[in-house]
Amino acid sequence: MKMHNAQAVVIGQVVSTVLYSGGISRGLPESILHGKQWSIFSEIKSGEETARIVKHAESEERRRQQKKEEEERLYAAECERLKTAPEYAALSHGKNGAVQVTSNIRKELKARFAGFNFSVRKRSYDSVSVNWIDGPTEEEVKAVTDKYKDSYFDGMQDMSVSCASPFNRIYGGVGYVFTDRNYSDGMKGKAVDMIAKKYGGSLEGEEITLARFNAGELYRVGRDYFWHNQGVQGEINRTLAEIK
Repeated sequence: MKMHNAQAVVIGQVVSTVLYSGGISRGLPESILHGKQWSIFSEIKSGEETARIVKHAESEERRRQQKKEEEERLYAAECERLKTAPEYAALSHGKNGAVQVTSNIRKELKARFAGFNFSVRKRSYDSVSVNWIDGPTEEEVKAVTDKYKDSYFDGMQDMSVSCASPFNRIYGGVGYVFTDRNYSDGMKGKAVDMIAKKYGGSLEGEEITLARFNAGELYRVGRDYFWHNQGVQGEINRTLAEIK
């Protein structure tokens, strides 16, 4: 029996389907083959051709199984290595979830960015938030926190998909780690001065000041001048995200 992109081997009322690409579905009830997802043609493959297709599919099945076993071996080996990795010696393991992730992120940030204060809080069983003022950029902090994410939301499937790594297995993982860098008036003033000095001459008659920035008034200034169409306000925000 030939079907679209597949060869079916019928044994009684039970069918094994062998895809030309190498896939095998064993023990498939024949009634399922009469559903809308299959197209059955009258052509019958010869025994020789069927044997060739089955042999190829079985070879592919063994290859996939070997690949899976090798990936599992490497995963287990990496888990064992991480348990004694010197760079993570201060972190806790043996548990999981947001409590452990909160503790470990706090420890890593304290060691990586000595002298800066971070607020690391558990928001739910599957999310943690990190807040700080000035100091390292958000990109630098995410280099620490992103490895604690063990899943992501797939909009196409409308569901959460696991991407757990060996690191998550040992040191914990959550679906969401939110990072939010806030700025002191001193840091804002630094960025405002930089933009005023750089663009003040091109925006005649407009004052670029900290007071106007804090009031949100600079969105209306120079909107046609900057590519992001958020005026001087947006340019100051972009500058703040990059400076320390």
